[in-house]
Amino acid sequence: MVTAQAEYRFPVWWRIGGAAFAGAGDVAGKVRELRADRIKWSVGCGVRFTFDARERINARLDVGIGRGDNAGLYAMVLEAF
Repeated sequence: MVTAQAEYRFPVWWRIGGAAFAGAGDVAGKVRELRADRIKWSVGCGVRFTFDARERINARLDVGIGRGDNAGLYAMVLEAF
């Protein structure tokens, strides 16, 4: 498995923030089977609302797209990491 992921978070206003993210990776049975033309990628952006800054409790709403026609909308309370 080879993966990479990055996220940039930034303040917008009051308790509202934004995020932009990207990731890429692939899985193979053997290292020599990994190929750049088969890498799966995704990019997206989202909005964060901070309920409690001290406890780092956020609600998040993200939209992401990937290779092909793959897309998704994600909503979560707390953070992925």
